[in-house]
Amino acid sequence: MIESFTAPLVMSLEQLKAEVAELLRADELSARRWACEVPGCDGLPYEGWRHHHARAAQRQPSWLWTVWMLLTGRGWGKSRTAAETVREWAKTPGLQIAVVAKNATLVRDICFDSPKSGLLSVIPPEDVAKYNSSLGETTLRLKNGTRIRGFGAETPDNLRGWAFDKAWCDEYGAWSRHTAQEVYDMVWFCLREVDTLQVAISTTPKPLRSPREPRRSQASRDRAGTGPSRPSPSARPRPLRATGPDLPTTTP
Repeated sequence: MIESFTAPLVMSLEQLKAEVAELLRADELSARRWACEVPGCDGLPYEGWRHHHARAAQRQPSWLWTVWMLLTGRGWGKSRTAAETVREWAKTPGLQIAVVAKNATLVRDICFDSPKSGLLSVIPPEDVAKYNSSLGETTLRLKNGTRIRGFGAETPDNLRGWAFDKAWCDEYGAWSRHTAQEVYDMVWFCLREVDTLQVAISTTPKPLRSPREPRRSQASRDRAGTGPSRPSPSARPRPLRATGPDLPTTTP
């Protein structure tokens, strides 16, 4: 006697495509997760977190902070960390967020369009209402009403008249030494109406001298009789001042 058996379940092509699409979507959502809660996490995958994610040092400070300066070398993940910070801010409906980089091209190509660390790579596409990539008018509008605007740091006038709730300043050390201070001051003027303001600054360490105190050349020091010795502390350039909380800068 041949026992009856149930034929194995066979998916149709449409069902198989739907199953694969669901798995890919789940993997994409998993990859977008950024910060876990494991103390001292090294960011490597583990059970429950299948993809690389934030290291402990890349998480936002747990206290109420005003300026978070990511002053690190290349490859640390500054841009991704700052973009994820903006993404977290942008979850609040109706916010106005400024993103300032060295110039209009870099703010668009790095802060917004970078495939690994730009805002468009970390903010889910379904949250985006409209993206204007025009040079000098880079704007990302989300469906919850939040707007993220990009500005070049060529002149403080680029920011004049705007009002924002949060700001991300990218590669501050690369901004022009002739305008960096004025642009940074203008960022703070744009945040003057905010009760709980926050500014994230991501930059590679780089000496940035005040244009008011240019360093003398070796030839001029030789003519003055000082020789090749290091300038006295009083003659060294001072860190740039700031109208908001002091911005740490490196000096020679």
